[in-house]
Amino acid sequence: AVNDAPTHVSNASSSSIKVTPTSTGQQVTRERSYQQRRNDHAFAAITEDGSVVVWGDQNFGGTLTKTSFGGYDVSDELNGNVKEIISSEFGFAALRNDGTVVSWGSGGGVVEENGSPITSVTKIFSTDKAYAALKEDGSVFTWGNAENGGDSSLVTADLQGGVVNIFTNGHAFAALKQDGSVVTWGNEEYGGAVPSWVNSNLQDDVVSVFSTGNAFAALKSDGSVHAWGDKHAGGNLNGWTSTGGMVYNDL
Repeated sequence: AVNDAPTHVSNASSSSIKVTPTSTGQQVTRERSYQQRRNDHAFAAITEDGSVVVWGDQNFGGTLTKTSFGGYDVSDELNGNVKEIISSEFGFAALRNDGTVVSWGSGGGVVEENGSPITSVTKIFSTDKAYAALKEDGSVFTWGNAENGGDSSLVTADLQGGVVNIFTNGHAFAALKQDGSVVTWGNEEYGGAVPSWVNSNLQDDVVSVFSTGNAFAALKSDGSVHAWGDKHAGGNLNGWTSTGGMVYNDL
């Protein structure tokens, strides 16, 4: 199951790695890290004082300053008060204690909504190339690669409130709402769109969603499971047919 970031690009731990930058950009022992994240190219760690330390490929989040790709210098914004880091394939996003978000890697900077820093964020989620922020009021804000879920404009109305959790695979998002319905966006082939014969079963009573790298499966309160996405990654429960797969109860 993937509840906060694709398992093949993200990892968190509470190991006792001790890192800090020096004037030459190298790492030395200073304070114990209590959260560590990685993507395929770089690491990011939160130290006990809430600051962020990174290392690895500078173009993919291994530096907090500008790179050859461009980007922004976010070292000041990440010098404290960071409580969570989420990774994507090309970078990272940090949630700060004040509910604002800072991203870095390929692109980055303080994340803005309607021209102002986004606020009241409680949790960040990611696909390979995009992010989604869940806010206190149950609304969702997205950014990043459009095809991987950075563009949620087709479901804007459904994401204005009532979202309680977000699930991801490598290419799409699935939001679970208070009424038990599911809203999806991102790459249509890999779960960003739901076939009509499955969608009719995702309008209520869903209790959780699970994912592979390219598909989703929703568990309902009656014990039934409904899947969608890439048929080769578990997106169909009975193989691919012209009328869709059967739904099995109490799997």
